[in-house]
Amino acid sequence: MTQAQLQAALDASGYPTVYGSFKEPKQPPYVVFIRPSADTVSSDGKVHGKFQNYIVELYTKQKDLAAEKKLEDIVGAIDPEYETLEVYIDTEKMYQVTYSITIFEKVGS
Repeated sequence: MTQAQLQAALDASGYPTVYGSFKEPKQPPYVVFIRPSADTVSSDGKVHGKFQNYIVELYTKQKDLAAEKKLEDIVGAIDPEYETLEVYIDTEKMYQVTYSITIFEKVGS
């Protein structure tokens, strides 16, 4: 799966979705994702693929189990071993649910 394919999968949630940050503020719920790290898989001096580590963040004004379920269905289909962390951002008066996923991206043929 590529980053573009991940974007398309997250777009299917129906929530505004962006890599990095929105240029203009959005009203929740919305989704932001980033790739903070990647690990290459290689042998014989050749890279065969990369484990792309993504953070997918869901922002909501109140606890929204339906929105969380929608995102969990998407990320669970991509990486069944995803990890979740939830925090309330008091200064923003919103919830942030973070999903950590890993995607293998094959390089070459």
